Amino acid sequence: MASNRQSTLLHQRLENTTDLGHLSPISDDIIVSCLRERYLSENIYVNIGPSAIVALNPHKYVPSNADSVLMKYAAEYRNTSADKEYLPPHIFQLANNAYYHMRRTQQDQCILLSGETCSGKSENRRLAIKSIIELSVSNPGKKGSKLSTQIPAAEFVLETFGNARTLFNPNASRFGKYTELQFTERGRLSGVKTLDYYLERSRVAGAPSGERNFHIFYYLVAGATAEERQHLRLTDKASFRYLGPRQAPGLRPDDDGVRFDQLKVALKSVGLSKRSVAQTCQLLAAILHLGNLEFIIDRQRNEDAAVVKNTDVLETVAEFLGVQPQALENALSCKMKLVKKELCTVFLDPDGASDNRDDLAKILYSLLFSWLNENINQKLCRDDFTTFIGLFDLPGPQNMAASASRSNSLDQFCVNFANERMHNWIQRRMFEIHVDEYNQEGITRYVPSVPYFDNSECVRLLTNMPGGLIHIMDDQARRMPKKTDHTMVEAFSKRWGNHSSFKVGGMDRSGFPTFTVNHFNGPVTYSSEGLLEKNLDAVNPDFVSLLRGSSAETPHGTEGSGSVNPFIRGLFTGKAIATQAHPRNEDTIVAAQQTVKPMRAPSTRRKGTIKRKNTLGGATVVNEEEKEDDDLVLDGKSPCTAGIFRTALETLFSTLDEAQAWFVFCINPNDSQLPLQLEGRAVKGQIRSAGLTEIAKRCANVYEVNMTTSEFCDRYKAQIATLNVFEGDDRAKIEQSRTALDLKESDIVLGNYKVFLSQRAFHKLEDRLRAEDVEEQKRNRIRDAEAEAGLDLRSGDMYGPYSSHGHQDSGSPTMGAFNDPFGQSSQQLPLVANASPFQRADMYNDDYDERRSFRSDDMDAKSRLTSNRDDSMSNFGSESYAPSRNMFQNDDTKGLLGKEALPGEVLEGETTEDIKESSARRRWVAFVWLLTWWCPNIFLIWCGRMKRLDVRQAWREKLALNLIIWFICLAAAFVIAVLGNLICPTEHVFSQSELASHDKDSGNMYTSIRGEVFDLSSIMPYHQRIVSVVPTKLMQNYAGTSSDDLFPIQVSAVCNGIDGSVDPLVTLNSKNSTDTYTQYHDFRAWQNDSRPDWYFESMTYMRWNYRVGFLGLTSKEVSSQAKNGKAVAIYNGLVYDLTDYINYPPGVESPDGFSPLVV
Repeated sequence: MASNRQSTLLHQRLENTTDLGHLSPISDDIIVSCLRERYLSENIYVNIGPSAIVALNPHKYVPSNADSVLMKYAAEYRNTSADKEYLPPHIFQLANNAYYHMRRTQQDQCILLSGETCSGKSENRRLAIKSIIELSVSNPGKKGSKLSTQIPAAEFVLETFGNARTLFNPNASRFGKYTELQFTERGRLSGVKTLDYYLERSRVAGAPSGERNFHIFYYLVAGATAEERQHLRLTDKASFRYLGPRQAPGLRPDDDGVRFDQLKVALKSVGLSKRSVAQTCQLLAAILHLGNLEFIIDRQRNEDAAVVKNTDVLETVAEFLGVQPQALENALSCKMKLVKKELCTVFLDPDGASDNRDDLAKILYSLLFSWLNENINQKLCRDDFTTFIGLFDLPGPQNMAASASRSNSLDQFCVNFANERMHNWIQRRMFEIHVDEYNQEGITRYVPSVPYFDNSECVRLLTNMPGGLIHIMDDQARRMPKKTDHTMVEAFSKRWGNHSSFKVGGMDRSGFPTFTVNHFNGPVTYSSEGLLEKNLDAVNPDFVSLLRGSSAETPHGTEGSGSVNPFIRGLFTGKAIATQAHPRNEDTIVAAQQTVKPMRAPSTRRKGTIKRKNTLGGATVVNEEEKEDDDLVLDGKSPCTAGIFRTALETLFSTLDEAQAWFVFCINPNDSQLPLQLEGRAVKGQIRSAGLTEIAKRCANVYEVNMTTSEFCDRYKAQIATLNVFEGDDRAKIEQSRTALDLKESDIVLGNYKVFLSQRAFHKLEDRLRAEDVEEQKRNRIRDAEAEAGLDLRSGDMYGPYSSHGHQDSGSPTMGAFNDPFGQSSQQLPLVANASPFQRADMYNDDYDERRSFRSDDMDAKSRLTSNRDDSMSNFGSESYAPSRNMFQNDDTKGLLGKEALPGEVLEGETTEDIKESSARRRWVAFVWLLTWWCPNIFLIWCGRMKRLDVRQAWREKLALNLIIWFICLAAAFVIAVLGNLICPTEHVFSQSELASHDKDSGNMYTSIRGEVFDLSSIMPYHQRIVSVVPTKLMQNYAGTSSDDLFPIQVSAVCNGIDGSVDPLVTLNSKNSTDTYTQYHDFRAWQNDSRPDWYFESMTYMRWNYRVGFLGLTSKEVSSQAKNGKAVAIYNGLVYDLTDYINYPPGVESPDGFSPLVV
């Protein structure tokens, strides 16, 4: 009885454990037991420290992933109260914490999802993105608000083209995906960028037994309308070899059709034009028909090479690809090879032609996938963001059981290498990154040192330069045919024969040597059969010549001009395919290769700045014509597939090194994909492979944030004050604050120089600062009100496997809430109307140029695949997407295979509508020529390279608009700055009242002297320096008044009289001055200190430095003074006052002791 009770308590304890780091003891078996107890109660998440979680795949819908739960975690994020309670572990919580740290620290974040196939990485990734969007998307109607629907749509599009059903997973990712969610300085979602790593394109030519090809093929076949199926030749009776068995177990027949309807909405949301969508589906149909081509030997048709048996299918494929059937047949049945600078033709038998056909299908699909991803990036990516959160997940490690039809080869090698490299990066991040810092700070007692299995030696085996397996593979591939698969394995053995992670095996069933690599999750044996050829990844140069053309100058419709379908020709641009020309003829392509490197690079910051490095454009700048012809060139030292993939991964992990990392360890509870079933042995193996036991021990204490003690006290100064902590130095204040906040010593650890904060402490301190952020609290109140009102999430994802409100649909994991496949949309997306020819895939252009991303400096100035932009950002709701429009209704074979239409030209089978030019248009064109006549057409053709008339006219109209704008701007500036002075020039004249207003109580004190107004405020400091005994306050009494009497005039100094001289003793008048201070300015001849020129000199100095204007009188004022007895008059605009001259006789003053008679 006691034993049963003890067992029940143990089960309850394990079930209630929310962090594996808190288990005691920590072991593989204890972790398995804990996961089992939580899994059986549908608790599929458990923390492993503050920055990582373990997520089990429930293999069914669980209520804990519903939108209502997401809203609770969003509310938890917004809650800034000191006593808030945290919800149980969840992918929503981890994603919110990553966003929290990005907002508070302005540091880039990354979330890595690892686990074997069918462990739920893709679904957890989807949920994490959904949660981050909910927190960060702008309010409806604001800039960036559409991203809430565009990002899920973009994810679904890439999933449709890049995922497939396998034996272990109904929705297995067949490529690595790195997604950057880009944010503004205020944390608003502003853009997204997705990089694809190593698409498994070999699946295009036929999936392994029991598996399916990429989803899109089945969606297209099942979901196309009758009109679309008729144009694409997708008849009900058609059976396509590339699709294998049509019906997969456990999948309803109408699921694929419903998903195709969802794809239409997604493509519409991300902004692909109707032309792009139609051409994409036409190319997919061409690939399906291409797989049905059969080859035979028919000596009557061709004595040397195989020929196509079903020529009707050949004609369909040729029509869709825009080439002649005979030219396509020749390219499939022959192959060009360069032998010692001589170009030779190799005639293929039916098997060789079939392999050649499959190679064409694979290259077409991979180019389409890259083009599609790049177009989405062009629509949604920004280059003016501040921070990002990157999400990275890979296909799970692969180890196929050897059989006659399949074995581990280059695809499995590259996928396993990527997982090995990511596992090594996670280990270093978990166990080694802060070890030296902790030792220097003296806090190692808080951070346990845990031994772990280090896979660095296996990584060195694979990546060592020189001599690693990848380097040897590339070197041997470049030296084919001198080197073979056998010599490659011999080189492996010679270099790494004694390495613990490598072993050479025996021969496989085909007689090729094998080798085994001991990866972190177990040994994998690889067959060397065809490994070098796959690694070389050579594209048949005949395909490039056929579809792109041998020379850009070759006229369309002639031999060597390429496809007449511009979309197809654009896919094979030099920016997508690296080529090597014949040494004697540059127009002859002898080798070609498509790189597996992503079209863009991850975003990184420039050293010492917050600016982002260029992730799209190169350092050199060339004009548009040069960019068009700027092909990638192959040489003998170009890396091969494995080497390029290794370089791309190293670039990515270098970016992640600069970001704060978060981890999601995904676990597959059972291989049968059954809910509520956990196989202990399989789960234990996954725990050991991921090293979760060691990680749980290491994550007992994790410090995500550290800063100096002074930074701590400065950042949290207000909070420290509210805790009544005022005494002591910084370290003492931190210790007192820790106690006041009821935190443990391990939550805030003081090192020698820094203070280290646990997640609990960091959130507790930062939430107080968030509570004082007015803008954030306003936004939080709005979101809380929306939640209380029952409004839907802003991050609603209509493409998920389950209903957005958490109700599973009829038992189908793929149908979900899509009984109405268009959700709230009232329009469908047709694929039919004007199928071909279309605008080139590398010449799209719209108003999103300013939103383009950047690439690293070693890449071309534009995307290698799509150098410009699509023709519109979004066609959502436009007439072009109306279901009544048939995109293929006017097409016929002649129109498709004829020459490409020039501007204004109508192809055979097409109609055009003549629209009469309006009189307003004619007047506008005449006016444009009137403004731009000085730019002759010959100048625009030769210097501007505008050979087309419509381009030149458009340029002239833009120039005319610029001239008009500049004229308006100059006219406005003239009116504002010049015209006013011309109409009413400024006159510096003051009236009596204006002068009186500048008294001593005003800021500007003025005084007048005989009709001239001076700035007394400026005179006083000068006067104080010259005569310091006169107080300033005394001088202020003259402000706003006339100071005429203060400055007596020496008449002889300013007047020559009638005969040329005036006696110095003559005065201006005989009136005595009543101002007692006049004597200090009286230097007339009869004074003891006689200075006849003092008045003139003083007035001249003041006029130059202090005069601000003149005293003015109106005619009415002059007339009034005259009526009051003054003798005043106006002459030539000047007022003369002769009152003293008339009223007083001439006066004579004598010096003291002299009589005027004596003088």
